[in-house]
Amino acid sequence: MFYYTGIPIITYVTAAACVFNYIRMTQLMKQYSPNDSAVQCGAVFGPYIVENGQYWRLITGGFVHFSIFHLLMNVYVLVSLGGTMEAAFGHILFFILLYGSVLMGNAFSVYMHSDYSISGGMSSGMYGLIAAQLAMILILYGPQAILSSGSLLTVILLNLLMNFLPGVAWKSHLGGACVGVLFITLLYRFAFHL
Repeated sequence: MFYYTGIPIITYVTAAACVFNYIRMTQLMKQYSPNDSAVQCGAVFGPYIVENGQYWRLITGGFVHFSIFHLLMNVYVLVSLGGTMEAAFGHILFFILLYGSVLMGNAFSVYMHSDYSISGGMSSGMYGLIAAQLAMILILYGPQAILSSGSLLTVILLNLLMNFLPGVAWKSHLGGACVGVLFITLLYRFAFHL
């Protein structure tokens, strides 16, 4: 379950799906508005989820990115962090962590929001991965391991500050992070009886 020697297939397939969906969305924008194109590509849109029961958008919204920078940033974090975490947990547990974070992050975004804006991106999944990694470090090495690492503190600070930028779905990031912490807590609790 924890040992893995193959290709991080979930990581690569997810990254490829994000890229292909972005290309599809840019093609649709030749005919439709950016918002309509994003919704057609599976973006999170509260009224469609709450009123029409399109709950699948809580997952497909993770594959919708609104700029090349948004896409590249999420794919970079996914490939660099996801590959090692998939190797550590194996395909199934990594899939649960990544897509559970996306699902819960988008649910937080929809059900804690009142304006029903269109949103998307794999960042809730990335926050789940980052939070899971931080939780592992805390469990295994204690808080001093985080506090003594300048690069790790910088990553944490930058990610926290990013949530104050306009248009950033901090509720989605919060939901993903909650899943990451819960995942590691339960995993260590049941796997190692800590």
